Amino acid sequence: MEDINNNFPHDLEYEIQLRLQPKSLSRFQSVSKSWGNQILDPCFRHIYHMRSKKNPKIIFFKNQVRYHMAEWTCFNTKTLSLCNIFTTKGTSVCPTNTMMVTPQGIMCYVGIKNNMMESQIFLYSFISKLLLELPMDSSSGFSKAPIASFGIGYIPSIHRFKLALLFINVTPSNLPYPHFKCQVIDINNDTLGDGTRNYSNWRLMDEHITDLVDSSHSTVLVQTTLNWKSCCNAVVISFDLESEKFRRVNYPSGINDISLYSTNKLYLVNLQEKLGLLIVDSITHDASLWKLQDHGSHTWEKIYKFSLGEAFCINHFWPIYFQDEEMVIHSKDSVILYNFNKKTFKKLDINVNLNDPPVGMYYDTLCNG
Repeated sequence: MEDINNNFPHDLEYEIQLRLQPKSLSRFQSVSKSWGNQILDPCFRHIYHMRSKKNPKIIFFKNQVRYHMAEWTCFNTKTLSLCNIFTTKGTSVCPTNTMMVTPQGIMCYVGIKNNMMESQIFLYSFISKLLLELPMDSSSGFSKAPIASFGIGYIPSIHRFKLALLFINVTPSNLPYPHFKCQVIDINNDTLGDGTRNYSNWRLMDEHITDLVDSSHSTVLVQTTLNWKSCCNAVVISFDLESEKFRRVNYPSGINDISLYSTNKLYLVNLQEKLGLLIVDSITHDASLWKLQDHGSHTWEKIYKFSLGEAFCINHFWPIYFQDEEMVIHSKDSVILYNFNKKTFKKLDINVNLNDPPVGMYYDTLCNG
């Protein structure tokens, strides 16, 4: 086929490509050789991703247990529009703290199919629209045990996703107390791009975790690291998907939400690819935002101190994402933009009518497009 852009101005061609959706770009790779080369260019991909990150899409969840149906809606931060993005029938989906969305648009959730007793783990791509049910039988190496939490992330160095599942070891062999074990599965990039179902067996990690993971708090992905709050210690439990190693990170000095007398509510957040900690006093509504500067020395930096005021419902408060000098918050049925420098709040023109926290956010990416 003749190249479609022989007489096309390069600057205009480049701008058009940057505005296309990943699925449209992938189609052009087979139509035009020059477009295909451009799309594969690392510089182009970097600019594409940087633009996409400025317009994330926020996913909300609505479960209809009575009808064994669940639906997810997508809020576009660029157009301020809300639309249904995925509906599943015949599956009872577990609460939002057992869901996760990667920046690449891959959602992982736990559900029970057709009144069956055992849980299943599902992956869904918002970009390719493919749904995948992961193997959870003994032949795949899966260890059947109560699921405590999980997380999924993309590893650029191997072009794969990894999913880590924490489960409760109810019969420890050499420990007098229950503890968590971890199993991992690798998922090839193409599996959620064209449905080739290319994934590994489950692998059981040798390491165990003695901290109790706070399963009421969603898993937070920062680059290739999964992060959980601890229920019993003032620490963050981190699992590096690349090295497959755990580590504990202490909270900033003097910060504690474990004490019965503490009025602090703590939220782990992705602070522009750094681990962040948002601390809100549930009585005074005073808040502070901390950034982890060094994992090895557990060094945190307080970057903002501010007040949320009385307008927020702290019992239905959830930070969604941070970008430049702004924070997007979900509070009860509102999505609110807070500017740290101007110390101003702006309620976005949307009524999501959801009391559950958002599942997560993603942006258009070329990693599996």
